[in-house]
Amino acid sequence: MSASIVKRSANLLKNSKQIINNANAAKDKKLENELETIKKMAKFKFDIEYQSNFRTNFQYEEKELFIFNHKGWITGYFDNDTSSSDLVLMRCGQKKPKGILLGDCNMSDFEFYEKGEQKYRETPTINPISGEDLLGRQRCMKFFRENFPKNLKYVKDTGDYKISQIDTQFKRKVFNCNLTLSHYGCFFDSIKIIFASPNKLLHFEDLVVNFSLEELQYMFVQTIQEYKNRASQHLLNPPLIPPEMYERIHEITQEIHGEKLFEKKCLYTAAVFRKIHKLYPENILFMPNYLVQRTYENM
Repeated sequence: MSASIVKRSANLLKNSKQIINNANAAKDKKLENELETIKKMAKFKFDIEYQSNFRTNFQYEEKELFIFNHKGWITGYFDNDTSSSDLVLMRCGQKKPKGILLGDCNMSDFEFYEKGEQKYRETPTINPISGEDLLGRQRCMKFFRENFPKNLKYVKDTGDYKISQIDTQFKRKVFNCNLTLSHYGCFFDSIKIIFASPNKLLHFEDLVVNFSLEELQYMFVQTIQEYKNRASQHLLNPPLIPPEMYERIHEITQEIHGEKLFEKKCLYTAAVFRKIHKLYPENILFMPNYLVQRTYENM
């Protein structure tokens, strides 16, 4: 009788150890899965927040103006650049402008933020330029109240004015200067928001009329050659994805072909700035960095 009890006790002890081992193994497996999930989430967050556009060997262009007895400023920036996002908001906080002029945003461009790719499926239109088309505050207010809360393409940093576009294909967050400045301006009743860029269709039409295909092709080849030279001399960080390469090529084009390709654009923006600056003092015009000097010369 005692032998059977001992045997039964041994079996119970063995089964208990097996149950404990199985429970520990299941617990370890669960912890391992949770750890793997945390790692994946952390990696995805890092990929989304990753910004490879830390530029070197350059400085931001900034100009101070005094026309019509009013002081104003022109500040350069780069889209998809972390330091630019801090710079433009810092300048707004320092200068406390009466007007924010978006030098690279037209009313038709703002429609893209509202409609996305659907805008390009519609028939392009070019309307006569009127003074009402320059005023953007009401348009921006409507966008941030109605469209932005349900728009999954854009995200705002917590506790800040910075707005970025989410690139799901390459898992990156692209700082958008125009939306950031518009969002900042909407928080202050005294700030006017002005669309100071010409319609891109008009700009492209002007280029087509004034330059032959061979001239445009030659300028493109020059830009690519300059890109290769700077990359070989380590004057720019090599882009890791195709959109960043396009951004670099676009910036180099503005820098070395600004007089030919962007002169009319800068003339238009300078004219808008003068018109607004005559009415309101202390305005800031935000322009792509390599077009600041050319716009300043046209003032």
